[in-house]
Amino acid sequence: MNRITRNFLIAIFSICILYVLVPEILTPNCEYFTNEIREENCEIRIKRVEHLNSFIIIGENPKTSEPCECIHDNRWWQQYKNEMNEGDYFIKKKGELFLQIVKKDTVITHTYKCYER
Repeated sequence: MNRITRNFLIAIFSICILYVLVPEILTPNCEYFTNEIREENCEIRIKRVEHLNSFIIIGENPKTSEPCECIHDNRWWQQYKNEMNEGDYFIKKKGELFLQIVKKDTVITHTYKCYER
């Protein structure tokens, strides 16, 4: 086998390995992310929403009226930031895979979904 043929076969073999491995690396680990979402807990009357490095909802605890904030580091909550207004309630209870934005006349519910291949 000459050098060009050998290099060609090595390149084809490398491409085949990458074709198999890259999707596995980039596929989300749904069990891990679902468990992370399930552990989140936030009940807050919204005063404002900030999005710097993390997604932060600033407001007050609806039960005690004390100032509080909820910080979220993945993209799930921020998808719905345009639905959140001052005075609304944001509710994500530990153990649940949905969040609610409660307005004066409407309750918006978003269920967490993780998409695997």
